[in-house]
Amino acid sequence: MIIKYFICWCILLLLYIITGCNNSSKNCDQLPHFDLTELTQDSEVKLSELGIIDIVYIPLETDSSNLISGIKKIETDNNSFYIGDWFKISKYALDGKYIKDIGVRGRGPKEYHIIMDFTIDSKNNYLFMLNGSRVNGKIFVYTLNGDFIKSFSSPAYAMNLACMEDKLLHYLPNIDGTLDTSFILTGFDGETEKVYPNKFPYNNVNIPRGFLVEFLCYKYGNQLFTKEIYSDTIFVFKNLNFEPAYILNHGEKTLSPEVRGGINSMESHIKVFKNQIHTVTNLFETQSFIYSEFIDKEQIYTFIGFKDGDAYLLIKARGIINDIDGGPSLFFKMAKDKNTVISWINAYELKDYVRSEEFKNSTPQYPEKKKELEKLANNLDENDNPVLMLVKLKK
Repeated sequence: MIIKYFICWCILLLLYIITGCNNSSKNCDQLPHFDLTELTQDSEVKLSELGIIDIVYIPLETDSSNLISGIKKIETDNNSFYIGDWFKISKYALDGKYIKDIGVRGRGPKEYHIIMDFTIDSKNNYLFMLNGSRVNGKIFVYTLNGDFIKSFSSPAYAMNLACMEDKLLHYLPNIDGTLDTSFILTGFDGETEKVYPNKFPYNNVNIPRGFLVEFLCYKYGNQLFTKEIYSDTIFVFKNLNFEPAYILNHGEKTLSPEVRGGINSMESHIKVFKNQIHTVTNLFETQSFIYSEFIDKEQIYTFIGFKDGDAYLLIKARGIINDIDGGPSLFFKMAKDKNTVISWINAYELKDYVRSEEFKNSTPQYPEKKKELEKLANNLDENDNPVLMLVKLKK
């Protein structure tokens, strides 16, 4: 049934795009629309209610040469996880075995200093790393085995990077109101192929202050989806253009360029951030639902919108209750594929939870999995690397 509704959803979306809704300036009323303004009461949601059937725990191998300070981003291919923070990218096998680090950190000509973002092109076996400052960044190109190939200058002010259709898409956050460009498309050689004007200009600010997340993107079904901070429309990148895909309506809580242009002091910035906007911090989709997290008045909310109807869920702070094996509640991080979601937890947090009364008194659907989780946690050291969680959805 889920597949049937999903196919219908895709057909309706395709038909509408063909009929001409290809720009945010056009009327997009017929796009799939999820209205967050109608949500007034948060829900208590269990994993099983989302069609979750299993959780696979993958401890990331730990030794003195591959300690992970924290996970900023994960990219995947059929055989590996590429796990990055600000200072390194490590490659792990699907069972959590450490393979190697990508590149070398330092000040030399083939060495990176700080990682702003990275992306992979699994088809051509390339990893692209955006390294350096906001103005003078460079793209480092590696094989997926970690061999350095080359480097070239990135567009000035680029902070985010995505790979699609044998191209690199660079996002330039307009945090001080001075940029005329939002995206720059380049080839794998760094040559500019297309420039996309900034659709959301605003007056220059005296004290530029970036928000928590200016831009989000994710891949689904071999397509790239993007969201900018000023728009509730999520776009799909097709044929080298951005076409509207669906809408997450935050209403008056969406940051407008006019409000952004009025931020001219730290006080006004704090006021807007705390009281006037929803800051969307995560976004992806699976075969059955759209998943998003946002901050409202310093409180984290999780939104889940189902593709097969008008059912929405809003979860405040606590995450999704794990009734599969009694483990800790989850905040999803990303989709590995249409039916697998990735989350992760620090080793010491998992150990603390398994020692808690909440875990001991839990009655999950699969008691044998609870025992397996307890055994796993007891075998971990508190200083071990994080544990990945692969959450499996019913196909």
